[in-house]
Order: sequence, then C-alpha cells, then structure tokens
Amino acid sequence: VVDQVNASRSSSRLTALKADMTAASKAQKWSQHMASTGVLEHTGGGTKLDTTGLTNWCAVGENVGKGPSLDRIHAAFMASPTHKANILGSFDRIGTGVYLKDGTYWVTQIFLRSC
Repeated sequence: VVDQVNASRSSSRLTALKADMTAASKAQKWSQHMASTGVLEHTGGGTKLDTTGLTNWCAVGENVGKGPSLDRIHAAFMASPTHKANILGSFDRIGTGVYLKDGTYWVTQIFLRSC
C-alpha cells in the first residue's frame, strides 16, 4: 500500500512518504476494527480523525477504504478528489494498516506532515 502511494507521488514528481510506525500501528488497529464491525468510518467516527498518540505533526489526513483487492482500493482513492488530495498532499510520513477478512481488504492510511 505504501509502495502504491509512493508510486503515485513519484508519477507526480513528489517525494516519497516515510513510514511512521506509530501511525501504522494505529492504522492497523483501525482496519481490524472496521473489519470486525463491518463499518467503514474514520478513526474518530464520522469524518473526524482521532490523533491520540500521534506526535510531531502540523497537518494530518486519513483515507479509509475497503474492497476486493489493494489495487482496486488504490484506484478508487486516486479517482476520488479528497482521497487523491491526501495521497498527493504536502505530507512527509504515512502509516498504513491492511486487514483481510472474508475476501475483503480493509485499509487505513494516516498521512502526517512534520512540524
């Protein structure tokens, strides 16, 4: 998933995002939560991102999605102006979580811009 994001950024002449392990842990837990509840939602519920535990950031964004393959989810993100804006945004770190349940991938991407 990070490779797909960074390939899209490279195609737009943007720098690659570095992995943020704290954000990745949060994203992984959230992907598992969404899969267990069957509800696609942001980490704070609704449209609010829960930033608890995330440090040294001045800007934050989040994408959540589900689908039959990671390629299809990434394509859907890139076809959505708001999701694409996060992928190509002025961020420098990313945390991703992927969980597979019953043939459906659940994905959480947390984007951070360091201060």
